[in-house]
Amino acid sequence: MKSFDETIDDILQETRDTISAKGIEYMIGLDPFHTFKEMGRLKNRTLQQGAWDAAIKQLVGVMDIIEYDRKEDLLLIKEKFGDLRVYLILIEASWRLEHDKGRNV
Repeated sequence: MKSFDETIDDILQETRDTISAKGIEYMIGLDPFHTFKEMGRLKNRTLQQGAWDAAIKQLVGVMDIIEYDRKEDLLLIKEKFGDLRVYLILIEASWRLEHDKGRNV
């Protein structure tokens, strides 16, 4: 049985792996936020709002897993929780990059 720390390490590594893999999907040219900018643009919103829309879809999936106690599909659970973590990290990263320009943070 894995310890709590080992489980957290696994989750963090899976998140890094997912960000790397999804980066290929989301990036056009050198812009890692291209997909979210386009999502926002299509709805006349910011890239963070576009990414939040995508995160909400995953959040509903996570809520369903919890609400309906869906333990049977570990791959689905990992995917939904993982994608939600990735979207939240990307939203925060884009916000930091946008708001920290010129500041030593």
